[in-house]
Amino acid sequence: AHSSAARAVLALCVAALCAAAPGPRDDKINVHLICHSHDDVGWLKTVDQYYYGANNSIQNADVSLVLDTVVQQLAADPQRKFVYAEQGYFQRWWMEQTEATRDIVRRLVETHQLEFVDGGWTQHDEANPYYVTMIDQTTLGHRFLLDQFNYVPRIGWQLDTFGHSATQPSLLSAEVGFDALYFARLDYQDRDKRRMDKSMEMVWRASPSLGEASEIFSGAFVGGSYGPPPGMNWDYGSSDTPVMDDQCLEGDNVQEIVENFVEAAQLYASYTQGNNVIFMMGSDFHYGNARSWFKNLDKVIRYVNADGRVNTFYSNPIIYTEAKHRENLTWPLKTDDFMPICQDHPEDSGRRGHAYWAGYFTSRPLLKFYERRSSAKLQAGRQLQLLGRLPLRKYIDGDVAGCNPYWRHWNATSDMFPLEMAVAELTHHDGVTGTSKQHVAYDYARRVALGASIADLVINDGLAALVHAPAGVALRSCPLLNESICDDTMAAAFQVVAYNPLPHNRTMHIRLPVPLARTGAKVVDAASGRPLPADVFAGKTHNELLISFEACGLCSYVLRVETTEARPVYPSQDQTVLENQFLRVSLNPATGRITNIFNKEDGVSLPVDQGYYWYEGNADPGKGAGAYMFRPANCNKDASNISCVGDCTATWAVRNGTTSQELVQAFAPWAQQIVRLWSGARHVEIDWTVGPIPIDDGLGKEIVSRFTTPIASNQLFTTDANGYELQTRRRDYRATFDLNLTEPQAANYFPVGSVIAIADSHAQLSVTPDRAQGGTSLHDGQLELLVHRRLLADDGEGVGEPLNETLGITPYPNPVRIGPGITVRGTHYVHVNAPKNASRGFRPTQHAAFHEPVLAFAAASQQWTVPLPVRKVSPFPENIGLLTLETRTPGVVVLRLQHLYGINEDAVLSQPARITLDDVFTFLDLRVAEATETSLTVNQQRAAMRRLRWNGAREPDAPARLQAGVPLTLNPLQIRTFLLKLE
Repeated sequence: AHSSAARAVLALCVAALCAAAPGPRDDKINVHLICHSHDDVGWLKTVDQYYYGANNSIQNADVSLVLDTVVQQLAADPQRKFVYAEQGYFQRWWMEQTEATRDIVRRLVETHQLEFVDGGWTQHDEANPYYVTMIDQTTLGHRFLLDQFNYVPRIGWQLDTFGHSATQPSLLSAEVGFDALYFARLDYQDRDKRRMDKSMEMVWRASPSLGEASEIFSGAFVGGSYGPPPGMNWDYGSSDTPVMDDQCLEGDNVQEIVENFVEAAQLYASYTQGNNVIFMMGSDFHYGNARSWFKNLDKVIRYVNADGRVNTFYSNPIIYTEAKHRENLTWPLKTDDFMPICQDHPEDSGRRGHAYWAGYFTSRPLLKFYERRSSAKLQAGRQLQLLGRLPLRKYIDGDVAGCNPYWRHWNATSDMFPLEMAVAELTHHDGVTGTSKQHVAYDYARRVALGASIADLVINDGLAALVHAPAGVALRSCPLLNESICDDTMAAAFQVVAYNPLPHNRTMHIRLPVPLARTGAKVVDAASGRPLPADVFAGKTHNELLISFEACGLCSYVLRVETTEARPVYPSQDQTVLENQFLRVSLNPATGRITNIFNKEDGVSLPVDQGYYWYEGNADPGKGAGAYMFRPANCNKDASNISCVGDCTATWAVRNGTTSQELVQAFAPWAQQIVRLWSGARHVEIDWTVGPIPIDDGLGKEIVSRFTTPIASNQLFTTDANGYELQTRRRDYRATFDLNLTEPQAANYFPVGSVIAIADSHAQLSVTPDRAQGGTSLHDGQLELLVHRRLLADDGEGVGEPLNETLGITPYPNPVRIGPGITVRGTHYVHVNAPKNASRGFRPTQHAAFHEPVLAFAAASQQWTVPLPVRKVSPFPENIGLLTLETRTPGVVVLRLQHLYGINEDAVLSQPARITLDDVFTFLDLRVAEATETSLTVNQQRAAMRRLRWNGAREPDAPARLQAGVPLTLNPLQIRTFLLKLE
């Protein structure tokens, strides 16, 4: 304990210090205390349970109390500061507050006691979401902050994401206008080396296409997590000792606390450059009793500053970043990503070097597909709401909205808001990742389904307006069409309304279930009366109608379908080749497997073998494969621990039609696929069906689709980052540290959002999945994609249950799996090209796969006169896309245009592209009074954006002033965003 004299000296010192404003000093280590709570938007509990503090038998967490008590404690002392990120929770809390409390919060924001970091609806995952979805969820949160507080976030804040993609620093940070990006998780080997090199903080230039303009100051928290240093967790209920400073009582520990604090500060300072370090004072769902935290931190600040060896104060990431900037240091440059990461564990745990978080690249594949499809539906619904001249609010105020007043909050300005909100929640880093508990995964899906049901009503109204359907005609959606379920198509005759959401002409391919008794079809374009190519292929539970026709950009069509009892197309084993104008696919009749793909245009013939294999999932409890971890049992560098599904052969048959040719293959009763070659297509389509994965042998299984070719890929392969920039990968290698190859398979798995490819000088093989998946090239000439997982042990990384998805589960807290494992269906789009033409193959396929044809249905009895569509010439060149077309408020529209190719992907299409806004407005039939270019998230004018520059980088040129008739230039992968005010 301190003596009375020492106490007196401390008191004098504290009094002197109080006279000076707290903040960084040049002559000492400055410890910035960042008070925060990381509030997962779903994980072990649902979003609602976390907000209200329900179901605490699973986890004790109450977000509403966090925000209640933080505001109270900030208001009690103007020196205190706090940062908050998740707008999905803050918006709900704000809606419940009185005007008096809102005034307090406004004052706290104005005085910078309360700062918002990142500002998205959630902290999205960085491996799995499509870049469009990442933009949308960030824009949603930023819109709230701008409207309520006139607040523009300056800091990216990705604390808990399981690795970091190149999209985040470039597109979702620099292009948003952030000054810095901070995160916690990285590979422990990378972290250890960066600590030694003092390179935990860096300038990150992750986009070759966007270049220096997209670089951003980035930092991994030097402590290795987003929690406090050891012994300094003063959350209510923590076992760490509070600051006990009453001399009259036993246990006075002030000197011990000060020593611990100073030692930690000196250690942290040894890991980075300069004399400013961060202490993250908070963690998951902390500050439920904010008084506990602030009471102790107030004391720590007093006594540490009185000690005088270091300087500490309440801070925030803006203050910290500006302090770093003033130091004018030269920072190391990073140009790759942080994928995948190997999570750190103690040496004696048996897990160090084995905990590769690469399984979540594929975990819960149905939920990943739902995220991708729902995001596409959101884009289509926004387009049709505007093009159909629909009211913004029609359904959310009616009975269809149920009892959810949340949607009636100010932010629910549109019927599309429920889907926008639900998709944003699903992007959370425990949502689309598949790392939540099962009941939470169900809740994510339920929320999306409810939002999608309202979006479908908007889409149906928009389509009805575009095709001039009379008021009495009821258009309906088929939300289960991906499961081949649609009541409307079970009728002998019906109508299909089809919309092309792309601004470019395309061939529309439509597949619909029809009754087994209906074996033929006549399909007519209702406007022109011309017949369209159509086939009916026989199936087991239903037959499948295939329709193919040319569609202009943003055009709608009415197709009148009459199914017949004509002679069906039966499968045959007389044919061993699928062939159209551009491709020829050959198979081996003895094995039933593909043997070759020949691209006629490029003159490239590539031997290709494709089939299904499985790894046994390591079942060591708490150490094996699970929702987070990919860890095959008995792993080895030559991948000999993999087994064929079945006996490595497939039963097969070929069926021919006017629209397509199909190779039907069965590798096992639970692993089948259709290899489809549409007429006029430049890619091969593989529709795969996997499941239920058998576990009666007691083994968990990881199922991969593997392609083997003679391509001399020389250890290199290509993946993408969230469907945006391409990433070159090198097997068994990391650019920033020496990789200890303890898991030769998991260490080489990377996230695949839109393409994985291998190439040599002769040929490139590219595969585009319809959802996020894990993928790799473990041998030269080989690619594999992990399509489905069923595992029998938890991996010990937090979710607390095996990844064993079945058709049902009993209620928590003691759930039991019910029924068989799930069956997953998906599509891989396969391109074989000369390398110079590869991107112009898979890039259009990527965007067409995301923007599928939008369909609605009507009874055959409700026919009407359909006018011919006005076929306007699209002003969009093939390398410019329409990313966003959304009515924000009445008379105000958000328009995003994007260059679709990265730098050096294609000799022609990667060149800067031009388009004139006036032509776009005419094409969209918009009368625009004013157009303003904005930041990516529409919260500031582009011309006014000013970001901190590092390492001597120059301020980029301001965008040219928009002028009528003057073309805009879009550079490779550039996205330009405009806020339009309509006449």
